[in-house]
This record gives sequence, C-alpha cells and structure tokens, in this order.
Amino acid sequence: MGDSLIRFLFAQEAPRRYKQPMSIDKIEEKIAHQDKEIQDLSDIVFKQGKDIEALKAYIRTLEGKVEALKDDLQEGKDAPASVSEMAARDKPPHY
Repeated sequence: MGDSLIRFLFAQEAPRRYKQPMSIDKIEEKIAHQDKEIQDLSDIVFKQGKDIEALKAYIRTLEGKVEALKDDLQEGKDAPASVSEMAARDKPPHY
C-alpha cells in the first residue's frame, strides 16, 4: 500500500517528465492536509445527518396537523378552522 501511495503522490505532483520527486516532508504535509479535509467533510456529513433528522421530525409534526385537519373536516365541520381558531386550539400551555 505504501509504495502505491507514494507512486500516486508522485504522479499527482510531477506532471512533467523530469520534475524532482516529492520530499518526505512534502508527502507528510500533503497527507496532513488531506486528513484535515477528510475530518472537515466528516463533520459536515454528521451535521447534515442531524439536520435531516430534525427535518424528519418536523415533517411528522406537520403530517399530524394535516391529519387533525382532515379529521375535523370528516367530523362534519362545514369549513376548515380559521387561522385564529387554529391558533386558539393549538395555543401552548403557558398562555
């Protein structure tokens, strides 16, 4: 694996035929930067996963409200509740 990595790095850094091979320090520096990029991308993916879960929970809440509205209509109410009626019905307990 080590030889193939070094050949890969040389190929990336030496497009010209007679360019000097990369020094060990340059290779280590490049690997350190790549490790940092991988960690940054991992953090982004983790945050996006949390955001997706929050959005799924919000969708479930909205689906519940839609079902409640459907039930209200099926129970014989002629018109859907007005915005103020819905606000009064769904008022948080601290009001």
